[in-house]
Amino acid sequence: MFNQKSNPVCMLYRESKRRFLLLCHILGYRFLSVAILVEHILQAFVAGGGAGGLIGVPIVLLLSRSGLPATRIQILETVAISAWQLKPLIGILSDAVYLGGHNKSPYMIATCFMGIVSSVLIVGLYPVSPYHFTVLLFFVFLPIATTDLLLEARYVEKTACSTESRPTLYSFIQFGSCFWQLMALILMGIAIHFHLPLEWFYMAPILPLTLIILLLFRDWLGERPRQPDDKDVLTNILGSFAWYRGDIPLFGIDMIKIRKNWCIFVLALLIGSISLLTSALGLLELSTTYLFGASLVSASVMVCAFFLLLDRRVAKLLTFVVIQNICSVSLRAATFFFYTDPIDAYPQGPHFSREFYVSVMGAVGILLALIGVVTYDVFMIR
Repeated sequence: MFNQKSNPVCMLYRESKRRFLLLCHILGYRFLSVAILVEHILQAFVAGGGAGGLIGVPIVLLLSRSGLPATRIQILETVAISAWQLKPLIGILSDAVYLGGHNKSPYMIATCFMGIVSSVLIVGLYPVSPYHFTVLLFFVFLPIATTDLLLEARYVEKTACSTESRPTLYSFIQFGSCFWQLMALILMGIAIHFHLPLEWFYMAPILPLTLIILLLFRDWLGERPRQPDDKDVLTNILGSFAWYRGDIPLFGIDMIKIRKNWCIFVLALLIGSISLLTSALGLLELSTTYLFGASLVSASVMVCAFFLLLDRRVAKLLTFVVIQNICSVSLRAATFFFYTDPIDAYPQGPHFSREFYVSVMGAVGILLALIGVVTYDVFMIR
């Protein structure tokens, strides 16, 4: 006789259902809907976890049509996705400067509008120059990085009092992200196989960004607005003046928080400025030698700032991260040409088809990540 209680599939279903209901109870279905939209659809399916998906995979393919060498394509791709490096700057800005009585929703809404406009311009004006294309891509990735960062800050606040919900939420987000990244790679492989216009995929962010804006206007993020009791800690750039509409402060800067954590604010401003500067240099047609030198100088300045502004133990850890990132060389553009060049272009290459390179090779990495998430969920969550 079939025993549902001892059946592994039924047990897995019941446990998954219990955890999902736990998240709905702690976070609320509205906030969980925003999390699914941001983390699964926008960040994983559309952006592939940061630099892939429906808008990341076509970058190298579209830039290669302009006849640029692999080194220049790699530099432009790095500039396009450099919005992720602005997370420290976005974080301190949203913490200190409030708009409309909120610290997170206005930034998410503003960057989502930028992303929608940039996506429309890419699709409507294509073909554009590689440099205009790169700048527009930067503003497409900016709302994805912003919504991802500020949403993470909100669910850290919401799960602060629940020890069980944090690993459950992590598994839920990571499992869904792996699944949707896999779906994006399969879809991109089909599009490449049938020679569909890849620029059309830059319409993909428009719908989720629009839905995010609508849900934020309906306060599905659940962000508490500034209250009249907060007036003693609020000020704006004009000094001790705060602009209110009734009891809601419309604009201001939390100077107490800035003075209390001034080292963190200075460091975040420095990292953000360096990221913007190196991105701007990448758009210029400078030799890779000059760009390499600028990157080394920027890394040295950051390391010095770590030891001047932070505790020595934290500074050593961050220095290790910087050195590790320096030693991690990105070869996405070069490997794409190496694997997919035809025999007449590179006889020694493996000569994979582009759809195989995108879908099959990319899917293997996603499936291994999925195995890691399942392993964590089964053996390490408790």
